[in-house]
Amino acid sequence: TGVQTCALPIYLHDIFTLEWPRYAEGRKENEIPREFNELRKLLFKVNPSSDNQKMIYQIALNDLERIIHSRRLRINAFLDAGVPPVFWNVLFAGAFLTIFMSYFVHFPSALAHASLVTIYCTALGFMFFLIAALDNPYRRDVRVSIEPYQTLYESLQAERAVVH
Repeated sequence: TGVQTCALPIYLHDIFTLEWPRYAEGRKENEIPREFNELRKLLFKVNPSSDNQKMIYQIALNDLERIIHSRRLRINAFLDAGVPPVFWNVLFAGAFLTIFMSYFVHFPSALAHASLVTIYCTALGFMFFLIAALDNPYRRDVRVSIEPYQTLYESLQAERAVVH
């Protein structure tokens, strides 16, 4: 719990005060935070003697590696975030072609034909709006929430206050 009371809350705080705002601005963060190095140094200083301590030590090492791996996945998700331009091009070309082709479909009533094309264009507009809104999960109004990190940070701070 010594590690928990020093490095982990600092790292969590850095996530929502430093990393997430960088993501929102479109800047990547690739360097390993100092807290990870502190945790590694702390863990490598430990010399477990009993089998129980060795098991707990291995779990702690695995947890640290999982945290580092999760961070790498989050960074890669940020780097790969967004709909590629080729996807947008295909969407617009497909929308244009289907609207264009709809004028070759014969309807007995011009009003029915206009209504059908209007409904189809409205549905396409909603689809494009939804894709654009979800295009970059770290920047727009609809984005990945930072709340789980804040909640964990607050619970660690509350636990720390109880211990001290």
